[in-house]
Amino acid sequence: MKIYKKWAIVLISILILFISGCEKTPSSEPITEAINNENESTGDNAIVDDEVETDVIIENPSEVKYYAEPMNNFVQNNFIWFYKPPSYNSQINYLMEHYSFFILTKNDEWMRDELLAVNENLEIPEYILFNSIYKNEGCADAPWQNQIAFHQDDFCWIITEHPDWFLKSDDGKIIVDGDSVYIDPLAEGWVDFFIERLHEAQTIFGWDGLFLDNLDGSLKRFSSKGVNVGMYPDDKSYTDAAIGFLESLSENYINPTGIHLYANMTYIDFSKDVWREYLQYLDGFMLEDWAVNWSDGYQKPDEWIAKINMVDESAKMGKKVFLVSQGNQSDSAHQTFAYASYLLVARENVYFRYTDALAYNEVWDFDIYSEKLGSPTCDYYLKDSVYIREFTNGRVVVDPKSEVAMITVFEE
Repeated sequence: MKIYKKWAIVLISILILFISGCEKTPSSEPITEAINNENESTGDNAIVDDEVETDVIIENPSEVKYYAEPMNNFVQNNFIWFYKPPSYNSQINYLMEHYSFFILTKNDEWMRDELLAVNENLEIPEYILFNSIYKNEGCADAPWQNQIAFHQDDFCWIITEHPDWFLKSDDGKIIVDGDSVYIDPLAEGWVDFFIERLHEAQTIFGWDGLFLDNLDGSLKRFSSKGVNVGMYPDDKSYTDAAIGFLESLSENYINPTGIHLYANMTYIDFSKDVWREYLQYLDGFMLEDWAVNWSDGYQKPDEWIAKINMVDESAKMGKKVFLVSQGNQSDSAHQTFAYASYLLVARENVYFRYTDALAYNEVWDFDIYSEKLGSPTCDYYLKDSVYIREFTNGRVVVDPKSEVAMITVFEE
């Protein structure tokens, strides 16, 4: 039996309770557990392979949802590539073999076409920023191609003819962040302009699908920096405007053309239902901060649980879900926790990637990806604050409070 586990930052003693397999009747034999002994050194959080026998026997809890048979069409490593070509063109063949879904930007048509030449059934939506455009002052520079104002003179025309399209602070100033200028999603005429440019990109450049980045579910992007948005005094007023944009976009372009619409949901307030309101217009969504914090650290249990439930509910509705976890490539503990969290909700329409926002063009692989758990035999379930899922050839256990994850692969 191989056990992949992530130890907490502090030395704690944790007993993880699990069952022998939800597709079978409870076993009367001792089960194998991984125990973090308080006298044990945490080392460098490397993958370990140790076992401790215990006499603890746990009956099948009533909340387990049994499958009549193991999940069909299950792909354990259902990976997504987001959102630029890899550092080396030679790596594209590797991506074709190991990744299932791709999101690329305008000017990346060459890679898109290479992928489609190998698999014409791939769906590759075009990435476009939802909430901002490139601040191309003087219109002297070639504008970014990952945003909708991609003509050379678009920014100059907008700031001259439609300054009302920009999001403004309560003192009337246009809200700018570096080279990005934020847009009022429901400003009169903005949706029409967006659709006009989108139609051009999709038809002339051969795209078939749209991915909107930064669909914020609150005003936290601005309030966290001390900026008050003048025209939107609270979260609901802003998200209502975003919903209005999505409704108009769907009615006037998405539905008539039949393309799929996806979005990266950001700054979501999980105490509200805004993500469900957004989801009615989307074929799927991304969480770019899945399970762990950006770069290092772990999310609060309440946030982790809210995301687990959100993904599970959405995936069962048939929505595609893209889970991107941020971290250091050498931090196996962080990566294992993120991967195990994905495995709790994994199914054919849920995708995963562990990476770093500054290294999206790098191909990262991990030994743990080669271990075969088989197919899920039940949904995840909760036992003594620990989240568990059983597979035909293994088990996944995650404790969000103690920041501990364990992936056990049974020996054949």
